[in-house]
Amino acid sequence: MSHPFTDICIPVHNALPDVKECLATVTAHTPDCRIILVDDFSDRETSDYLYQFCMEHPSTVMIRTSKQRWFTRASN
Repeated sequence: MSHPFTDICIPVHNALPDVKECLATVTAHTPDCRIILVDDFSDRETSDYLYQFCMEHPSTVMIRTSKQRWFTRASN
């Protein structure tokens, strides 16, 4: 893989339908990017989906918090 030109950081806490739509849009329109997912202690269904997404998109990085940090802290 060549080095991507852009990093896109996406904080996530549940809202799986929105997460799926967001990731589909990002991958469709920015193929040369690295996605950094910050999973703010989502439920199992969402975190399982994120892990699967990472397996299918190896340039994706996922960081999972050990407890919910809320939007501002997860974003930072």
